[in-house]
Amino acid sequence: MLKMTRSHATVLGATGFTGRYVCKEIAEQLRSLGPKFTWSIASRKEEALKALRDEIEAWGCPKESLPEIVLADVSNEESLVQACLQTRCEFRTDLVAKVTCAQDFSPS
Repeated sequence: MLKMTRSHATVLGATGFTGRYVCKEIAEQLRSLGPKFTWSIASRKEEALKALRDEIEAWGCPKESLPEIVLADVSNEESLVQACLQTRCEFRTDLVAKVTCAQDFSPS
């Protein structure tokens, strides 16, 4: 893992087809989520995550709202535990996920 901060959401499998779609949707919704919203992208390949982060910036995501990079591999249980410990809400892109977030991130 590159940085140990607690994000509001982590997209696990971010470099896959569905994960990239979820990342693009989050990037487009950042204005309504507000500046307090933090997020992470997770996958097993650091270079692919860095490339995705650059792409997210190219989509118009402000630098201060870019996601953190988290290394996590489904074959490494400890990496998944660490990814979950540093997030409040996880988006698994290999399943249809129920996501419940009680906190409102809209600007006050």
